[in-house]
Amino acid sequence: MTYITHYLHSIFSLLKKINGHSNEYGLKKKKLDHHRFLILSSFFFGIKLLLTCCPIFAQNLWGVTTFGGSTGKGVIFSYNATTGTYTKKIVLSVLEGANPYGSLMQANDGNLYGLTALGGANNSGTLFAYDMFTNTYTKKIDLNTVNGIDPQGSMIQASNGKLYGMTNNGGINNVGVLFEYDISTNTYTKKIDLSIADGAYTYGSLIQALNGKLYGLTIQGGANNEGVLFEYDISSNTYTKRIDLSNTDGKYPYGSLIQAGNGKLYGLTQAGGTDNGGVLFEYDILTNTYTKKVDFTNANGSSPFGSLIQASNGKLYGLTYVGGANNDGVLFEYDISTNIFTKKIDCNSIEGELPYGSLMQASNGKLYGLMNNGGANNVGVLFEYDFLTNTYTKKIDLRETEDGAYPYFTNLIEVAPDSLSWNISVSLNKQWNLVSVPVTVGDYHSTVLFRTATSNPFLFNICSGGGYSSAPSGEIENGKGYWIKFPSSQTVGFTGSDITNHEITVCPGWNLIGSISSPVPVASITSNPPGMQTSEFYGYNHGYSTSATIEPGKGYWVNANQAGTLTLTSTVAKASTGKIHIVSTSELPPPPPNAEVNTDYSTIPSEFALSKNYPNPFNPTTTISYQIPEVGTRLAVSVNLKIYNMLGEEVTTLVNELQDAGYKSVIWDASKMPSGVYTYRLIAGEYTATKKLLLMK
Repeated sequence: MTYITHYLHSIFSLLKKINGHSNEYGLKKKKLDHHRFLILSSFFFGIKLLLTCCPIFAQNLWGVTTFGGSTGKGVIFSYNATTGTYTKKIVLSVLEGANPYGSLMQANDGNLYGLTALGGANNSGTLFAYDMFTNTYTKKIDLNTVNGIDPQGSMIQASNGKLYGMTNNGGINNVGVLFEYDISTNTYTKKIDLSIADGAYTYGSLIQALNGKLYGLTIQGGANNEGVLFEYDISSNTYTKRIDLSNTDGKYPYGSLIQAGNGKLYGLTQAGGTDNGGVLFEYDILTNTYTKKVDFTNANGSSPFGSLIQASNGKLYGLTYVGGANNDGVLFEYDISTNIFTKKIDCNSIEGELPYGSLMQASNGKLYGLMNNGGANNVGVLFEYDFLTNTYTKKIDLRETEDGAYPYFTNLIEVAPDSLSWNISVSLNKQWNLVSVPVTVGDYHSTVLFRTATSNPFLFNICSGGGYSSAPSGEIENGKGYWIKFPSSQTVGFTGSDITNHEITVCPGWNLIGSISSPVPVASITSNPPGMQTSEFYGYNHGYSTSATIEPGKGYWVNANQAGTLTLTSTVAKASTGKIHIVSTSELPPPPPNAEVNTDYSTIPSEFALSKNYPNPFNPTTTISYQIPEVGTRLAVSVNLKIYNMLGEEVTTLVNELQDAGYKSVIWDASKMPSGVYTYRLIAGEYTATKKLLLMK
């Protein structure tokens, strides 16, 4: 354990130096003080030091895909490991930056920073910033051939507060550059022109070691033109080639170095070694000694393109692109202390295959990564690995347009969740569910929010005559309830800004409403006009039942006696003024949609039906609902709905026309009629039904 003690001593020594210089090294209070927990990311150590200030309630992981999205140019996304929610945040474009091959990093201003290989003013790549709290993407630098183009890796923030990275091409020799970026002044400075002699073409990233110097790898150049390991001194702007890589000891490294707890650097090469499948190597900074530790073979995994990580158990973990039982790559473990290499997981096309990137360890102790191919859509997956139980779990099947696709040379990062960010999990049943969106999110498309749904979201159009219809463009709105069908029981997570109150428009009759971020007792709901009369609130769980509370993420039926608004709030009103007046009724809400979507996106009932009016008794208006199925090849049927008094005399005709199949409703205004019992009769084609209603003034 000596090396761990030495390592931690070095960390806290540096933190002491940082103390009192928060503007230069620390996290700015403007955006990060209200986080649930605080991360000081010592990227210059190649590790993260996690200081917890209060209970961690979610693991928010962020990443990029190289391709996919509506533009095909890649996306920025977040993944909540607690709720299992994947959220596409930004779709990249040629104008602002396209096709990121590296990873994101969080700087001390709270923003995420990254690089794109293409796009921008010169279509040669960009350096960008992303504000998680406003969901704002900002192109900061347009790369060019003089100062470096086509970056394939990521950036780090060094101990001087500046960002450092590399490009794969451009510069004087057109083989890449090492650059510096000052986030405070938005200044990009080329520091080193790479060369064939001293190292050329980079795909990985830099690290800052305990000695304060930066270290990196090139895939070509050097004495053998098979790559080099180099050192860069920030203070003197000095680049030094340390190791010439070779076919025997490993060549063509695509990943980055890490500094392990013993102070030595470790890395991977994509080729070379005994079987030309790459090697795992160790580099001792103090003695400038390079040692090949493991030769990769096809049986145990071959051709790693990513980097290693050191997990909390002290062991190293990584991925290979191919090899293993299925030749689809493996997840492996390497014990530094015993020099034992162990293949842990064989990748496959169903669970994810051909990984180009690297793993990371989240604060829940589990490892996460991205596969470049495989999964349900063969465009990659996001997965979780528990090294304590040796359990691999596919968490997300990427979808090319909706989620992004084919992540290259990348890894996820963990970012502290904002204190205003809510993470809500909702349990759903197989088949139909009443749902709503209880937080403010960046993308309201149902295919993003409800990835596994087997139906469109359906709303009930009581304010425009009644009946179900598919949500326009598949987009869901806060405050509304929707029917959605699922293939199995499951949990759906929502992550976004909390909604503390919402005003929901209702019309006479059955309304399908949504929720806010906190449970709301129905007795606390207020209305405008004040004191509006409503039915009880009905939820759905394989059938209707009344609910005393509006739960986040669920949808509910409520029958209103007049038009107005209902207000849901997380602050319970103490006074009774303005609260709704709830009246029990034996009538149930309309049934779920029970047919598939037709070409005009409406649902079609399977049979004729006439529902009980609501409210009943009523004064002076009530709503009568009915449903009409398709009848043979006819597009419409003759519908007649009339009201009669107890003497059998016709009072009024509410409907007398041809109507298409669907769910219908009509309001009867009896303000000019005397109190008493009335009947209403529906004749639709050959179907006839009659029911009673009571007007009480």
